[in-house]
Amino acid sequence: MKMPQPDPLRCPGRLVYVPFSKTECGTDFYVNTGHSREISGVLTEYETFRTDFFEFFFFRKARGYLLLETRKLELADRMALVVSPRQQQEWHVDEAGLDYDFLIFRDDFLQTFVADKFFTYRLLYCYQTDTPPCLPLAEAQLSDYCALLARMKAELLHPVADSYHLIVSLLPYLLMLLNRAYAACYALPFDVPRDNHAFLFKELLERHIR
Repeated sequence: MKMPQPDPLRCPGRLVYVPFSKTECGTDFYVNTGHSREISGVLTEYETFRTDFFEFFFFRKARGYLLLETRKLELADRMALVVSPRQQQEWHVDEAGLDYDFLIFRDDFLQTFVADKFFTYRLLYCYQTDTPPCLPLAEAQLSDYCALLARMKAELLHPVADSYHLIVSLLPYLLMLLNRAYAACYALPFDVPRDNHAFLFKELLERHIR
């Protein structure tokens, strides 16, 4: 999941940048999913870091907290957590005590298939500041989400000619299901925006901010 980086112990407090690595993830695409035991140690490998990809965590068991930018997010059992690209992360957890499935992907992976270039910007839990990027899950919800992740993982492990198309069909479906649940949890309006000006502004900020 992570590229080799300078030893953070030699420069305490250093903010490490972690790009998506197909080689480290063992996948042909800019997407990966799996169980926490497959990436044990990655959350606390660096004191503070940021990535260039979306990270979704579906916790069965969780204790501790995450400092995400300026917010402290307490972790809990049966909880979904979303971290958007380039957000500063600082995990305060005992990874051995965590049990979760993860999903990571780069935004451009979706853009090669999904016609709406602002698809991720429309998701209510992405780039969110008014409500936390996490929500509690019922047992049935958690099982449904993890079943979709398992289906994607099967395609990643044994890709065939149409694996890419199947994955990019399952991924938006999962993201939209989660979006509905998020809107219901925080009583957010679910109307489709009439124009893309705000999303274009967000994209320009992401691309050009220094």
